[in-house]
Amino acid sequence: MMTLLNERHNYGLDLFLLSIDEGIAGYRDDSLETVKRNEQTYGIPLKVLSYRELYGWSMDEIVAQIGTKNNCTFCGVFRLSRCINIVTGGEGPLPRVKPFKYTYEKEIVMYAYFKKLDYFSTECVYAPFAARGFARDFVKDLEAARPSAIMDLIHSAESWTISQGAQDQMPSPQSCQRCGFLSSQALCKACILLEGLNSGLPMLGVGRKNQGNKDRGKRGGGAAAAAAAAGGQQLGGLIQLKLEEEEAAPPAAAAAAAAADVGDVSAVCVSTGS
Repeated sequence: MMTLLNERHNYGLDLFLLSIDEGIAGYRDDSLETVKRNEQTYGIPLKVLSYRELYGWSMDEIVAQIGTKNNCTFCGVFRLSRCINIVTGGEGPLPRVKPFKYTYEKEIVMYAYFKKLDYFSTECVYAPFAARGFARDFVKDLEAARPSAIMDLIHSAESWTISQGAQDQMPSPQSCQRCGFLSSQALCKACILLEGLNSGLPMLGVGRKNQGNKDRGKRGGGAAAAAAAAGGQQLGGLIQLKLEEEEAAPPAAAAAAAAADVGDVSAVCVSTGS
């Protein structure tokens, strides 16, 4: 679609495909083959970034350490934080665009099917264990009774306002002391999770903050700290991804996120031509 519009209207954009390889056997490896075929079909360069390349861990390895209960916490933080607005960031470090925010997933699949596009639609093997599945099922039940329920939830989230008093208490954006990326606290959530993985405490940073601090206090050990610092340096040296802390969202926000989720086979990134 973006390639067609770019050619038709001469936007002068340099498009490239970006795909994230989480390291999930039987899921991402198959989808990557689809993205590679798209690269050849549309003549757009492809960049594949892997969790192992970025963090030293694949999702299969992480699940082997923590089990299937909290694996989506790691994957969500390591990938990209979700957003409410179609365009976010403005002049910030990483503006993002979600052009299909108001488009139902089934409409996207129907378009791809009738246009005979090469696409991948298999569900992640860990998705059945995700907590958001409960929110998604709840939204589907609402939609059965009220067809506009999904859009109502999205518009409701867009209309939320935060009082000035609450804004004054919110932490100011800052740079993570370890990897240098955007964070709401001294260490970003990704670095905290990596610290736990590299120090043998994989549940560090998962769940309540006081539990994470308790686990960090038990760790102690220069070797573990050095390993955690190395993980942070690896983050900073490979790619500038926006990594923000994902705190537990209210039920309505979780439902809105589930409603806006349209899949993540690959992404098309855009940069203005010189």
